[in-house]
Amino acid sequence: MRAFLVAGRALRSFLGDLTFLIGMSLLWFATGGIVVIAAVLFGWPLAMIGGPWWLAPLLVIPIGPATAALAVVARRCAADLRVNRTFYFDGLRTYWRPALGLSAIGMAALALLLMNITFYASRPSGFVQGLTLIWGYVLVFWLSVQVYAYPILVRMEKPAALGALRTAMLGALANPLFSIVLLLIAAIFTVLGMLTVVFFFLSCPALLALLGEHAVRLFLARAGVKEEDRTAS
Repeated sequence: MRAFLVAGRALRSFLGDLTFLIGMSLLWFATGGIVVIAAVLFGWPLAMIGGPWWLAPLLVIPIGPATAALAVVARRCAADLRVNRTFYFDGLRTYWRPALGLSAIGMAALALLLMNITFYASRPSGFVQGLTLIWGYVLVFWLSVQVYAYPILVRMEKPAALGALRTAMLGALANPLFSIVLLLIAAIFTVLGMLTVVFFFLSCPALLALLGEHAVRLFLARAGVKEEDRTAS
């Protein structure tokens, strides 16, 4: 299946630049990714007491610029181009504004979806509880959109959050099974990272960025689009 092909390519790219990408993962945490830990520390206790744990994604909004910068690095690694940390910082400067907008929309929508799922799942009526499945499908779709959004953003001549989201949504709608399996693979990487904390900090961010990058590359190749990397040098 194509999703496993993408996962294999992501792993190969990661292993090809292992030391460098470990450093990029740590840099991602240092320049914004650390808010993921804050969100977990905020949301987990609230979930245990039945509080509004679904607000936790809002704490992750500052992650956008760092994720876009990592997408720039992943794009070059996937294309076997020369890359160093300068490209990461250039990505931060170039894409911080649209990336922040992208993460704000993405995390706000995620919080609303989690709130709806929590609300409908807690209703006494079986019919109303059944609506939880519909919101669950929407949640899966929205999460798959996030996998594609940042690789698309860093390809745009005029980067825009709404434009990147629109294209990512079309990609997810056009490839539903692929997107679901790819999201499952991303979830496995994430769970493995959480179970082995070292893997989470050293590998997970770069590996997930490469997963999205290779997925978008596959879409473009199947559409017959030949990329000319504007950052190639």
